[in-house]
Amino acid sequence: MKKNTDTIDELETDDEALREAGMREGTRKASKWKMRPCVPGTISIIRSNMLEKRDEFWFVAAFAFVHIAPLEDVLAVDNDAIAFNRAVRHWQLDNLDSIAAQDELSAIVGAAWNRVNAAETKAQHQSPGSTTSGK
Repeated sequence: MKKNTDTIDELETDDEALREAGMREGTRKASKWKMRPCVPGTISIIRSNMLEKRDEFWFVAAFAFVHIAPLEDVLAVDNDAIAFNRAVRHWQLDNLDSIAAQDELSAIVGAAWNRVNAAETKAQHQSPGSTTSGK
């Protein structure tokens, strides 16, 4: 990936490229749903309400619930893990009526989580950066 548009001699390392991708917004449309952006607050809600290790289906539903359900509904249960888990399960049963719908959301959630993980990772091989700020 080219770091400076004037020269091609400075290349980003893979981990830097992943971290920068982690700072960019992902998709906002999933099938019939419009999703809110994935931000630190939404990630915190999911992480703080996981009662125990859950399967991937639940995790995808939790991500979707937090990013698709009315914000008031999410905030009504965000400080009560049991209520949050019930709300996620209701959302999952009401909205994911096929494996195709689950697969589409799974792909979006996987990509979003890769961005979150990349954004939280410090680059192992940092470049000095561009002095021209991309100009």
